[in-house]
Amino acid sequence: MTQITSTWLAFTSDPSIRTALEEVSIDTIHIMIHPGGIIQAIEYLQHHESTAHLIIDLSNCTNPEKDIHQLADACQDGTQLITLGKNDTIAWYKRLQALGVDDYLVTPVQTHQITTAINHLNMDTPASISKNNSMLAIMGARGGLGSTTLAVNYAWLIAKMFQFKTCLLDFDFYYGDINLHFNKAPNHGLSPPLLSLAQTIFDP
Repeated sequence: MTQITSTWLAFTSDPSIRTALEEVSIDTIHIMIHPGGIIQAIEYLQHHESTAHLIIDLSNCTNPEKDIHQLADACQDGTQLITLGKNDTIAWYKRLQALGVDDYLVTPVQTHQITTAINHLNMDTPASISKNNSMLAIMGARGGLGSTTLAVNYAWLIAKMFQFKTCLLDFDFYYGDINLHFNKAPNHGLSPPLLSLAQTIFDP
């Protein structure tokens, strides 16, 4: 039997959001859904034991600064907060981010979006998953397709956002130009060390 490691409290009065939350299938978490929005969440937390994980529908929130500050007073330190709402502007997102909101999903929201947001916040620390090594290969059928740009950006994302140790290799042995993406002088890539290794093996 899978052990529940975290409980999320969700507050929404939107039937479609409630359905999406009910369909979230993550073995290690449990989602308790309550009617209402951030005001109801504040009232609940003022009278119940605080939780470290919240999902709150902000659709009817007109004063996020005031409401989120009140919510913070009712929460324990380090509480993770995923919010949902109809406002899809970057200014609104940055406003919430400045208030300490961990993630914001624009409604209508799908189950997989909520699942992804929860999984992202529930990720183990790099030290605890360092043994789970992975390899990602990106290949273009011809030049000019953007595979190098994609590979460089993936590597940056994995290293910076997820803080994993990352090794980026360009297997275009003679004409690889990954160095240019990092403002480094171009070189011959992997061909010199591979040729040196081949000479050592076959011509000792």
